[in-house]
Amino acid sequence: MQFNFLNFKTLLLLVSFSLFITGCATQSELRIDTETKNTPNDDNFTLEGKFKVSYDDSKESGYFIIKKSYDLIQLKVGKNYLLPESEFFFYVNELINIKDLFKKLTDRELKSYPEIKIPVSLFIQILTRSVISEPLGWKIQYQNNSLVKNNLKAPRNIKISKDGLYLKIINKRLY
Repeated sequence: MQFNFLNFKTLLLLVSFSLFITGCATQSELRIDTETKNTPNDDNFTLEGKFKVSYDDSKESGYFIIKKSYDLIQLKVGKNYLLPESEFFFYVNELINIKDLFKKLTDRELKSYPEIKIPVSLFIQILTRSVISEPLGWKIQYQNNSLVKNNLKAPRNIKISKDGLYLKIINKRLY
């Protein structure tokens, strides 16, 4: 009788210890899951596409991925998927110098091009068609068809030009 009672105590202790460990693990997983869960926000998006840039006799093309998460914008640019890509991080209130960005993307300088700085927020508004006017003298043309995510729209084709610099953006995915 003692042998069976001792096995019963051991079994009861093992089951209660297992339930305690499982319960603690479940609680911590639930806490981590609720902490990392993002609330839906129309300002957060990822835009993938291709671009073509031309200035004087220089022509470059490639792909880009723009991830906007609250005030941080991540820009990945590459010439093709076999070569390494360049990665840039900006805050929404920063200014981008077009000359410096073109130099980093193409390894060429725009010698006769004027120093133009554009706010990152304005560039995002242009890509998502929030601004249709001609900001800072840039000529912008949109096509009618758009990619849509919640309340956000991104035109499939955008043509931007100023002072002999032409940029064509072809948006492929918006999520």
